Amino acid sequence: MPIDKPYDVIIVGAGAAGLMAAWELIAAGKSVLILEARSRCGGRILTITDDNFPIPIELGAEFVHGNLPTTKKLVKKAGTKWHKVKGSFWQHRHGRLFQSEEQILGSDKVLNALDEVKEDIPIAQFLNTFFPEDEEIREGLKSYVEGYYAGDINRVSTFALKEELEESDDEDYRIEGGYKTIIDYLVKEVQGQGCKIMLDTPVLAIEWKPGEVMVATKNQTFQSEMVIITAPLEVLRNNTIAFFPTLPQLHEALDSLGYGPAIKILFSFKTAFWEENSELKDLSMLFSDEVIPTWWTQFPKQVPVLVGWAAGGQAKDLVLLEKEELCEKALHALANILNVSDAFLKKQLKGWCLNNWSKNPYTRGAYSYDTVNENQFKNTIKAGIDNTIFFAGEGWFHGLELGTVEAAFNSGKETAQHIIARSKKKNGN
Repeated sequence: MPIDKPYDVIIVGAGAAGLMAAWELIAAGKSVLILEARSRCGGRILTITDDNFPIPIELGAEFVHGNLPTTKKLVKKAGTKWHKVKGSFWQHRHGRLFQSEEQILGSDKVLNALDEVKEDIPIAQFLNTFFPEDEEIREGLKSYVEGYYAGDINRVSTFALKEELEESDDEDYRIEGGYKTIIDYLVKEVQGQGCKIMLDTPVLAIEWKPGEVMVATKNQTFQSEMVIITAPLEVLRNNTIAFFPTLPQLHEALDSLGYGPAIKILFSFKTAFWEENSELKDLSMLFSDEVIPTWWTQFPKQVPVLVGWAAGGQAKDLVLLEKEELCEKALHALANILNVSDAFLKKQLKGWCLNNWSKNPYTRGAYSYDTVNENQFKNTIKAGIDNTIFFAGEGWFHGLELGTVEAAFNSGKETAQHIIARSKKKNGN
């Protein structure tokens, strides 16, 4: 198998973390090769255009959760802008549709109880301790944790939930033209500065020793001093990439981290029929107890598009279904919520798209969530293995932005800066 010329750093994955790491490394004068398994860049960012939809649609990441500095900087550099998500929040519970700005019903009681927790515990234990018989709060918090975190309540950190509820920015934004505008900008930038990106090139194995890495693909082997791996946690957990010698510390860390499934389905209708109800003219988000529980519009853009979302435990059984069956279930759930017939929705339907992230072999799920006492394992891996193998991506980030594109950008940036600093120290600069 031919061996390519040596590089300073090889990056596995051309998603947000990989491209950001490459951007930083190239600016520091490093030679960089990116190997991407898919036929496109972007990873879990997937903005597409479809003739049945009036706007570009996001089958992957969609929202910017807060006024996030790295994403904001890239939005500006890419020559686009973002707009604030606005509109009303609604709940549909036990057949009743009502307006509520609370994503978690009984949130005041939940916050008061969170103040009583002195040692981190899983959400399930928190509910059993403080709300053993309050079905409204139990149901609401479980739905929130599963839907927002794509998490398992038996593993999600109570401390992480408390921090998010107390400190996170409530404002959400969407990027004009979608997240793809940033990915396209980064690809253009790194390629323009000499970075080589190879698509359709899954990495099969990595043979390594301190200061030397051999990265094997189906047809070629590549050599470098260091490698940054940005594959999602579940891809690594499934041993998609073989390491020689093995990395027991990696799998110890992976076993401690959370990573959940998600299904996203988008419907384009002939008209925004829900706006015929004057109370729903500014509908933004809708939470329910249906099989596809969470729905949102594109408001303040007034387009006839609704997005359905199921994640974590909500999606556990759904991920096994075929697309057509998932579409039927989603339409039926939406019909129940909006009090219309399935036949009416099908007559209104212009087009649909669906992304079952768990069935993608290079994703195997949605994004990461905080588990109890995970940081001791994260920190071990984030420091790098023998200054040779590094891991980056939203799943290795610590902070409120975990599970977001901002976390992926920052993780890639931090990993690259760590490598650059070590290189300078080694060279006596």
